[in-house]
Amino acid sequence: MALLRDVPFAEYSTNPTVQMVLRNLNKFPSKTSAPTVSGSITAQTLFRGSGPGEDVGPYISQFLYKSYNYGAMPIEQMYNENLDPTNMLDMNGWLAVQNGEDPGSVVTKRRAYTASGRVLGSIVHSDPAFQCYYAAALIALQQGVETEGYTTNQISTAWMTTGPPDLFTSVAHVAAGALRTAWLQKWGITMRIRPEVFAQRYELARKRADLLDKRTGVPGLAELKAHVETASELLEAVLADNKARVGEETALLAVQYPEGSPTHPSLPAGHAVIAGACVTVLKAMLKTFDDDAATIETKWVDSGRTAVHAIDGTALLDYTAADAREMTVNGELNKLASNVALGRDFAGVHYRADGDGGLRVGEDYAISYLAEKIHTYREASKKYDLFQGWVLKKFDGSVVAITRKGVRPLGHRRHRRGVSG
Repeated sequence: MALLRDVPFAEYSTNPTVQMVLRNLNKFPSKTSAPTVSGSITAQTLFRGSGPGEDVGPYISQFLYKSYNYGAMPIEQMYNENLDPTNMLDMNGWLAVQNGEDPGSVVTKRRAYTASGRVLGSIVHSDPAFQCYYAAALIALQQGVETEGYTTNQISTAWMTTGPPDLFTSVAHVAAGALRTAWLQKWGITMRIRPEVFAQRYELARKRADLLDKRTGVPGLAELKAHVETASELLEAVLADNKARVGEETALLAVQYPEGSPTHPSLPAGHAVIAGACVTVLKAMLKTFDDDAATIETKWVDSGRTAVHAIDGTALLDYTAADAREMTVNGELNKLASNVALGRDFAGVHYRADGDGGLRVGEDYAISYLAEKIHTYREASKKYDLFQGWVLKKFDGSVVAITRKGVRPLGHRRHRRGVSG
């Protein structure tokens, strides 16, 4: 993805490097979790998430474009672009970073709207845990999306129970448990090496024939080398790109962060687990359906909401393509989660599978969080029966109801707003 960091998303359909990347990625049809068209990754689906609604509209979620008010402070979503360091493109520098040497500070280029992978990788470099989702909650409410609160009481309205304060605090609270869940899986189950280490292993394999010996070499290294070289055209492009950066061919990974990857295992991505959890809470606690049967999703371009996108990062432009009318609130929230997860891939610190798996882990945790949370609501008790639960469209497209009796699939069964338990 380092080859495409500076290619605007709006130019993916015509960029020759994108076409080369697609040719090589499509050599591994059984290895991808990316969305495909007739079995192939296309310029339209490249680096998009696989959740419902992510295949329409701009690549970037409206929740990473729209301006909003943080209290009395107006926020314009322009971000400092992090430039690529070169300290990890030789073996000594790579090893120094692995050993904890201070890599120096991040160098920034300009402030820009999210028009490319570079901006996306910059956003997810130093973001506080739930920043993007707290902002999304503010944006949703300021764009006219309501909370899924109880509305049947004539003398009170939803506030700390299912109202805006409940939404804001839940987004923050669920992030903490999601992060603990991620760390348990990283250290207790997967222990997957980071992309920069995988690239270093290949660099050793291509320069040290003795390490490939079946009897005395490193187990699995010859197989790793053969696997990477299946995408020979892509490999040659990487070697040439690195030579342009540092003056010599190397297969070491051109990461975006001078400190390289975090020092914990790669799978699942912590950013993705938090994204999956926080976005699940947002989708449940916001009104994302227009009908009681949960079959008509709330459109994004509706009720005064408009869609925007960025071409070169300098300005936001109206998005008026035909598929703008197909954009939904659920879809844009799904995009937000995937944008964050894949932003870490653009930076070179994760694999796609880390993000895709992490989103599902976060979703599972958030559903259990909400199923427990509803029992803290007096309004959800049998005595008051003001709030019956939430409806959630999951990342796999299935719809569930979360009630005081538990979590159940809805399918196409009717239910009233708030869901009967």
